[in-house]
Amino acid sequence: MPLWSVTADQYVEPVEYTVWVPAGGDEYLRPVDGQDYGAVPTEVHPPSHPYLTPPPPGVEQRWAWTIERPGGRGGAVLHEHGCVHAPADGPELSLDDAVTAYARPGTRACGECAAAEVLDRL
Repeated sequence: MPLWSVTADQYVEPVEYTVWVPAGGDEYLRPVDGQDYGAVPTEVHPPSHPYLTPPPPGVEQRWAWTIERPGGRGGAVLHEHGCVHAPADGPELSLDDAVTAYARPGTRACGECAAAEVLDRL
């Protein structure tokens, strides 16, 4: 999606963003009448984790996370709640709490559960 951005020096320059949008709904993107979109590249990204696909109608799906604070010099590690590597007595975090914790220096997301895949996108 080509857009324009203003630099710190007050210059305007083109920038390009790649965004993922759910297919099959015009609430995200709609074509401009009279424009040909045949040359627009699209890429289908198959979801690799249930959290990345919409739940079936009538099914409520919630994200829950937990944080591991190892002793010593290592930083905190965020896990999907229920991850086999998560501490059994770790606090349950909302998505907002997990994103806030992930922004702190030294915090990383577990690569064995959905934490890294989901939180890296946010």
